Amino acid sequence: MTAADGSMHMPRHGVGGPPETVREALRERSAPLTEFGYRPVDAEFLAAAALLGGYFVRRQYLSYVGRRQGGADDRFLRAAKSGGHAAAVVGRSLFRLKGASLYRSIRCEEGLARRAAGWATVKKRLLALDYFLEARPEGTWLFSVSDKAEYFASIGIPEDRFPVAVRRGKGAARAFANGFPVVAASGERPEVSFSFAHTGATAAGLRRQLTLHEPLAAALASRGVGCEWVMLADSPGQFPRLRHAWRLWHDRTRRDWRELEFFALRQKVEQRNWSGLSRACVERYAALLAACSGKGADARYRKWLEKGAPPRGPEEDFASLSRYREVLLDHDYSIADRVIR
Repeated sequence: MTAADGSMHMPRHGVGGPPETVREALRERSAPLTEFGYRPVDAEFLAAAALLGGYFVRRQYLSYVGRRQGGADDRFLRAAKSGGHAAAVVGRSLFRLKGASLYRSIRCEEGLARRAAGWATVKKRLLALDYFLEARPEGTWLFSVSDKAEYFASIGIPEDRFPVAVRRGKGAARAFANGFPVVAASGERPEVSFSFAHTGATAAGLRRQLTLHEPLAAALASRGVGCEWVMLADSPGQFPRLRHAWRLWHDRTRRDWRELEFFALRQKVEQRNWSGLSRACVERYAALLAACSGKGADARYRKWLEKGAPPRGPEEDFASLSRYREVLLDHDYSIADRVIR
């Protein structure tokens, strides 16, 4: 699949569960659940499913523990039901996790406020869990709101840069409200991956996701950290609209940054501030003049001047450190359609 940067990003679809380094972190977090009688591997899966939205299907459990249907899943489900941690939603296949003891044990306080979800939300949560089970990206997985807040605070990013949304009809603003996992990877190219599970007929959800994350992406760029936007879907036909929406966003943000550079140079030219213009600046201004001229650019330039012409910082070019990837999770999610809408 072709990304906006021209490279090929194929789905990293596979089996065998997440890397051992990721499982180690999950093992530590899920350890308190063994006190309820769960095997360590069952506790790991229970924690992963709870942290990633609170829904799962049998095949996901079997994939994680490396078993076939018929015995291990029945024993696990009996223990989860008797412990008050799971309830059947659709037949004997789709389950919802619940219980204060479960969510407090794995340090996921927002799970306490979750209510039964509609079909679209359930499908998104199943996609997110499959991404964790199968895509297997290395890095630090940030599951809960507190995980994300603590990580970004540790690298000096203030809370006012976090993506904040208001729940419909609730009025209370919440950071990282969509609940999708975030993966922070270090190395030669430090990067944070933001995932988005798509279930709709339009790309409106993705456009909203990107807009909400712009302040955080800019703050990461100022620290030399790039962003990867990972699209999760169960059908190749969903990707064209997502790819188009991402390209529109990427081109707009690149244009905005390029215009800021042009505006700063244009102001110096109009003020005849020749001492502040080197030959390279003049050549750059000439190149940008053709690309950034027009009524729309003139209007934005006047507004820029009215606001006091703030200096252009490196973080404003966060789009240049952003890339796009698609992950196809080719499972049958039709069971989510049977959830009460």
